[in-house]
Amino acid sequence: MPSARREHRQSPAISADDAAGLWTLLTGAPPATARERLLVGMAAAIQERGLAGSTVADVVRHARASRRTFYEHFRDRDECYLALYEVSVDRLVWLFENSLTPRDDWFAEIAGASEVYLTGLTAVPALARAGIAEMTSLGPRALEVRHAGLQRLADVLITLHDEARQRHADVPSREISPEQGLALMAGLHELVLVRVQEDRIEDVVTELAPVSARMTYLLGVVSPD
Repeated sequence: MPSARREHRQSPAISADDAAGLWTLLTGAPPATARERLLVGMAAAIQERGLAGSTVADVVRHARASRRTFYEHFRDRDECYLALYEVSVDRLVWLFENSLTPRDDWFAEIAGASEVYLTGLTAVPALARAGIAEMTSLGPRALEVRHAGLQRLADVLITLHDEARQRHADVPSREISPEQGLALMAGLHELVLVRVQEDRIEDVVTELAPVSARMTYLLGVVSPD
C-alpha cells in the first residue's frame, strides 16, 4: 500500500554557479546566449520555488537579466518553461539513445537501459516534478509539448528494441508498434508521477527500473500467440 503523501518542501535558494550547473547537467555545456541564460534562470526558479511558484521576476533574477530581455525571447513564464522542458527532453533522448550496453542476456540490457533513463529523468528532482506533475496545469499547449516529448522517447525505445532483436536473433521476439511504445512510456511516467506525488523521487530508479524492463521485455520478447 503506497505511503502517505508527504508535504513537499521547497529547496533552498541556489547560487548562480549552481544554476549554471543545472544547465550544464541538461546540455553538457555552459549557457552561451541570453536565451540560454534565461532558461538557466527558469531552471533555478523551479529548483527554488517549484514551477507553480515561479515568476518572471524569479527567472530574470537568477538569469541576471532584465524583464525587457526576457520578453524579447519569451511571451510569458509558461513559454519559457516549455522551452526548458524541450531542452530537458533533448537530453533525455540523448541519454536513452546511448543507454543500452550489449550483453549476452537481453533482459539485462533492457534493465540497464531503464536504469540509465530513469536516473537521467530524476537527476534534478525539481525539474522532474515540474515536468511530470505540474506542467499539465499549463493548458493545451503544454499537453501538446508533453505528448511530443513522450513520442520522441517512445521512438527511441522502439529503435533500441529493434537493435536488440538483431543482436538476439535466437530469442523469439516481435516488433513494438508506435502505439505500444507510447503506451509503455506513458505508463512508466504515470508510475513515476505516483512517486513524485508521494515525494519519493529518490525511489524511482530502484523501484521502477525493474518494472520498466519487465514491461518492455514481456511486450517485445515473448512470442506472439
